[in-house]
Amino acid sequence: MLCWITRKSNKNIVDQQLEEQMRKTIQYYLEVLKRVVAVLKSLSERGLAFRRHEENWGSPNNGNFMGAIELIAKFDPFLHEHLEKCKNEKVNATYLSKPVYEELIEIMGKHVQDKIVNQINNLDTKYYSIIVDSTPNLTYVDQLVIVVRYCYNGKSCERFFTILPIENHSSTTLFNKIQQVLGEHKLSLENICGQSYDTASNMKGSEKGLLALFKNINRYADYVPCAAHSLNLVGEKAVSTVPEVVDYFGILQELYVFFSGSPRSWGILNTQGNLHFSLKILSVTRWSAHYEAVRAIKNGYMGILQTLKHIFEDSEEKPECKRDAKNLYHKLVKLEYAILTVVWEEVLERFNKTSKKLQTPSFDVFEGYLLLSSLLSFVKELRENSADRIAHYEPEAKGLCEDITSSYSDASKCIVTRKFSDCIASLRGADKFRIEVLYQLDDCLIIQLRKRIDPYEQIAKRFKFLSELVNNSEIDEDSIKFIILYYKDDIDHKLVSECYQFKEYLHFRKSQNTEENTASKMQCADVLQLICEQHLIEVFPNINTALKLYLTMPITSCEAERNFPKLSFIKNKFWSTMTEERLNSLCKLSLGNDIARKLLCDKTVRIQKLVLAGRVGEAIEATQQLYPGLLERNPNLLFMLKCRQFVEMVNGTDSEVRCFSARSPKSQDSYPGSPNMSPRHGTNNSHLNNAGADSPNCSNGVVPSKSKPVHNKYPAISSSSSSSSSSSSPSSVNYSESNSTDSSKSQQHSSTSNQETSDSEMEMEPEHYTNGVLENTSTRIMNGNYKHEEILQTDESSMEHSCPQRQLCGGNQAATERMIQFGRELQALSEQLCREYGKNATHKKMLQDAFSLLAYSDPWSCPVGQQLDPIQREPICAALNSAILESQNLPKQPPLMLALGQASECLRLMARAGIGSCSFARVDDYLH
Repeated sequence: MLCWITRKSNKNIVDQQLEEQMRKTIQYYLEVLKRVVAVLKSLSERGLAFRRHEENWGSPNNGNFMGAIELIAKFDPFLHEHLEKCKNEKVNATYLSKPVYEELIEIMGKHVQDKIVNQINNLDTKYYSIIVDSTPNLTYVDQLVIVVRYCYNGKSCERFFTILPIENHSSTTLFNKIQQVLGEHKLSLENICGQSYDTASNMKGSEKGLLALFKNINRYADYVPCAAHSLNLVGEKAVSTVPEVVDYFGILQELYVFFSGSPRSWGILNTQGNLHFSLKILSVTRWSAHYEAVRAIKNGYMGILQTLKHIFEDSEEKPECKRDAKNLYHKLVKLEYAILTVVWEEVLERFNKTSKKLQTPSFDVFEGYLLLSSLLSFVKELRENSADRIAHYEPEAKGLCEDITSSYSDASKCIVTRKFSDCIASLRGADKFRIEVLYQLDDCLIIQLRKRIDPYEQIAKRFKFLSELVNNSEIDEDSIKFIILYYKDDIDHKLVSECYQFKEYLHFRKSQNTEENTASKMQCADVLQLICEQHLIEVFPNINTALKLYLTMPITSCEAERNFPKLSFIKNKFWSTMTEERLNSLCKLSLGNDIARKLLCDKTVRIQKLVLAGRVGEAIEATQQLYPGLLERNPNLLFMLKCRQFVEMVNGTDSEVRCFSARSPKSQDSYPGSPNMSPRHGTNNSHLNNAGADSPNCSNGVVPSKSKPVHNKYPAISSSSSSSSSSSSPSSVNYSESNSTDSSKSQQHSSTSNQETSDSEMEMEPEHYTNGVLENTSTRIMNGNYKHEEILQTDESSMEHSCPQRQLCGGNQAATERMIQFGRELQALSEQLCREYGKNATHKKMLQDAFSLLAYSDPWSCPVGQQLDPIQREPICAALNSAILESQNLPKQPPLMLALGQASECLRLMARAGIGSCSFARVDDYLH
C-alpha cells in the first residue's frame, strides 16, 4: 500500500502528465482564439475583406486579417511568440489559417442568428413581424432579404435575419422560401402578427399575393404597406399627372446632365455659382432625391442662371454646349418655373421629413397614421388657400434672380376667340397657372394620400384604446371589445378591467413623479418599457400582449432596403465570387454587430470557473442570461445548483454572503488543486502538493483560477438587501414562475434589459494577465511557456494559520441571517417541486445533507463536512456543463473528457498487463 501511495504521489506518471499537457495546450490555444475572434469581429462588423492575393506573413499585401494579427503581435508578446512559431513551422495547429477563421465566421454568424431566434422564441416576446425586399447583386442573382421585427425587453427592434437567392418574384416562390427558412429556425408562422413589403402586386395581392398566402395560414398576419414606398408613389403620381410638372422635373434632370457631363462646366458652376448645395440627380426609388434637387436649384437659382449665361456667351465654348446652355437659361428664367421651384420646395420638404421620420425603426403605426394625416391636412390647406398662396409665391419666385421674367409666358400671346363660351378659355396669367397647375397638383396629392392612408387607419382604429390609455383620456369600451374579438386567442375579456386600473396607475404615477417621463408625455413604446421595468406583466397581461402586438407591426420595410448597401459593400466587384453562405455570415456579423460584440469564445468556461470558485449564485445567473430557458427546462439541475449554493453560503464563498463582508477567510475563499489542501483535510499532507501538480479533473480540462475578494459584480440571484429584512413566509416562493427562488427577486433590483449585459459584466473578477495571458494561482503563461510560482506556497501558509478561525458564513451575522432565509426559500422550492413532479429521494437527501451542516458548531469537522470540500463542486460543474452542451446539440461529454477517459482506460489496461510497471512511464519518453 505504501508503494502504491508513493507511486500515486509521483507527479511524473503518464495520466497526470497527459492531463497536465492537455490543460496547458487548451489554455494556450484558448488565448490564441481570443485574439483571432477579436480580429474577426472587428473586421466583419466593418464589412472589410479578409484576404488578398498573398498569404505570407510579413507581406504588405497579405490582407486585413493577417495584417491585423501582425499589428497586435507588435504589442502582445504572447501572440508575437506564437506568430514566430507559425513562421518557423514549430507548431502543427496555428489557428490563423484561412479554413479556421472561415469556420469561425460561420460559427459566429450562426450564433448571432441563434441569439435573434432565442429572443423571438422567448416567452416574453412570442410575436414577430417579417419585412421582405429583394435586389439583384453584382452577379445578377436576385437576393431576398428578410428582416424580423419584435419586442424584446420592452423595446421594439428590427434585425436582419438572412439572405436567400431566389429564381423569380412569384408570390409562391417567395412564400416557400420564407416558410422554409423560418421553419428551419423553429419560428412558428402562427406567431406572425404583421408583414410589410412594398406595394407590388405580387406582394399585396389579396388573392394570390404573398400577404394572402400568409393570411391563409395565420389570419392575424396583417399586411402593413411600406409608408415610405407609399409616399414615393404619391409623389410619382403627382409628377406624372400634370404636364407642366413633368416638364419642370425634366429640366432639372437636363440641368444636372449638362453640368455633370463636362468637368469644365462643373468647375465654372462651383467657382462662379456660389452654390449652397450641390446639384443632385433625380432618383426613381428615392423620392428624397427630388427634394434635394429642388432645394439645390432654389438656393442656387441666381448662380445657375449666371453660369449658364456665362457659358453660352463664351466664344471659346463648343457650339453644342452653348446651344444647350442657352436653351436651359431661357426655360429657367420663366416665371412659371421659378414659382414651381418655390412650390415644390415647400411641398417636398414636408414629404421628405415625414418620410424620414416614418423610417425610424421604433416608430409605430398609430404615430405614422397621425403623421400621414397631418400631411394630408397640410396639402388640403394649400389647396384651399391657393389664391392667397399664389400671391405669396410670385414675389418669392421673382426674388430668386433678377433675370426672371416679371410676367407669365402667355401674357404676350394673342387671345384666341373661342366659338363657344367657356370661362376657362378666358383665363390668363396667375389664374390660369393656379387652376391648371396648382389645383391639379394639389388634387392629385390629396387623392393619392387618402388612398394610401386607409390601411394604416384601419390598424390605428383597432388599437385606438391604447392611445386613449396613454393620453389619460376617456376609454372607449367598444374599441376594447373589438380587439378582444379580433385577437380572441391572445387577449381575453379581462382587458377592460385592466385598462381602467392601468389608467389609474398612470395617473397616480404622474401625480407622484416629477421627472420627464410622466404619463402625459409617454408613447405606447414607453408604456411597454415601463411595464417590463416595473415587472407589471403579471398584473396587466392583456395590456402587455396588446402593446406587443401593436408595436411589433412595422410601419415601413425600409430596414430591409437599408441592408442593400451593406450587401453591396461586402460583396463588391473585387469579391463577386463570394458564396451565399459566407455572405450571409458576414452580413449577420456586420448588421448585428451589437450582438456580435458580445460573443464569448469561452462563456461555458467562465460559468464553470464560477462554479469551481464556489460562486454558484453568479453561475446560475450567468447561465440564465447566456442560455435562456436551460435551467427552467431542467428543474433537477436547478435544484442541485440551489443546494450547492446553500453549501457555499455555509462555506462563505457564495456572493449571497460575500457581499456582507469585505473578505472571507482564505481557507473558505480559495479553491485549491486537490482535496489534500481543502479545509476538510487541512495542510498536513502539503508535502504531496508540488506547485501545479494535483489539479481537479474538470470536465473542460481548464485549471480554475483562484477566486479573489471583490465587490459583488453580479446582482445576487436572491437580493440580499430585500431578503435580509424580509418577513415573508417560504410559501410565497412560486417555482412555476421562474423555477428559481432567487431569480424573481433579483429582477426587482435590475431592469429586464440587463439580460443583454456586455462581456465585461459577465466575466469573473479581474484576473492577472502576463503578456495578455491568464495567470492561474499555481502556474502562469509567459510568452506561451508555463512557469511555476511561489504563490501557492504563500496561500498554503496563510491557510494553515486561518483554518482555526473558520466561522459560519465568514463570521458575519447578516450573512448568517441571509443564509437562513435562503434555506427557507430552498425548502419551499423543494415542496413546490414535490407537488409538481412527485417525491424525489435524491432531492430529499441533498436537502437534508445541506441543512445538516447547520447542526454543528464546526461544519468542516462534522460527519457531513465533506460537502464543504471544494472537490465536491466538480460533479455540479460536470452536470451543468453536460446540460449546456446538450442544449447546443453537442455531445453530452466534451471531447477532452472523452480523451481523458480513453487515456485512463488505456493506462488501466497497461497496468494490468504490466503489473503496474506502466505507472512509472513518463509522457515525455513517448512524445519525443
